[in-house]
Amino acid sequence: MKRIIKKLTNIAGKKQNLFFFIIGGIVLIIVIWAGFKFMATRNSDNLVNKGLALQQAGDLSGARAAYQAALDINDCNFMAWNYLGNAYRLEKKYIETWAAYSSAIDCNPCLELAYRNISATYYLWNDDNTKPETSQLEEILLQGVRANPQSVVVLEQIVKFYNRHNMVEQAAIYQEKLDQIRE
Repeated sequence: MKRIIKKLTNIAGKKQNLFFFIIGGIVLIIVIWAGFKFMATRNSDNLVNKGLALQQAGDLSGARAAYQAALDINDCNFMAWNYLGNAYRLEKKYIETWAAYSSAIDCNPCLELAYRNISATYYLWNDDNTKPETSQLEEILLQGVRANPQSVVVLEQIVKFYNRHNMVEQAAIYQEKLDQIRE
């Protein structure tokens, strides 16, 4: 009987060790993955900073390449999308600009700056054949209001939109919300 108990204890001990070995391995894999993810994010942000420096120096092509490289590492780096949109806007490439700002908003619906930028792009866009429908801009701005109901920036954009399109009643609704926030 003592032999059976001893064998069962050895087996249980080995299984317990195996269990902890497997759990330890899983934890190690998670830690390594998180480290790589952190480094990738950091590298992506470094490329965004490089792009900003290139853009400020007037090298829009180099800036776009740096932003795109950042997006190759982290395809939801909303600041890379936003700055890429800025570079395209400076080159008057409004289709690409719109797509970049839309991607920034998709990645971070709370990025107030992207709503201001996409709205400004819409009004700079002169080619009616390629320009998005007015309803598309309205929906994006309303999405911004839903995501950022207390944002002065987003509310200003929706008020401007409605005023520019002579939608006085809608403008008044959002102007009232804007005034309440500013009080």
